[in-house]
Amino acid sequence: MKARTQAANQFHAVVVTAPQELRDRLRGMSLAHLVATAARFRPGTVTSLEAAAKLALKSLAVRYQQLAQETSTLDQQIDRLAHQAAPDLMQIKGKLHSSAAPSTRP
Repeated sequence: MKARTQAANQFHAVVVTAPQELRDRLRGMSLAHLVATAARFRPGTVTSLEAAAKLALKSLAVRYQQLAQETSTLDQQIDRLAHQAAPDLMQIKGKLHSSAAPSTRP
């Protein structure tokens, strides 16, 4: 999850520094829409700043998607194992999800 968050932060940093025309096209999109859009970019030969930004965004978008899929797969496996190990506990309402952040309270 931390790696996915880092990829999202890097993604936003590239969007902010991308050429104005590309920034304008991406403005106002949710992260999910930005990632889906950038994953479809076809920058071709990198001969301009826009093509370089598109290549970086595509790379980060694909990484973000892969990390999201990996997190989902691992969460499903953890959930399955938790149900096997403690089925009664898993039936309690309000249980923590395996991807929930640990409490920072002492």
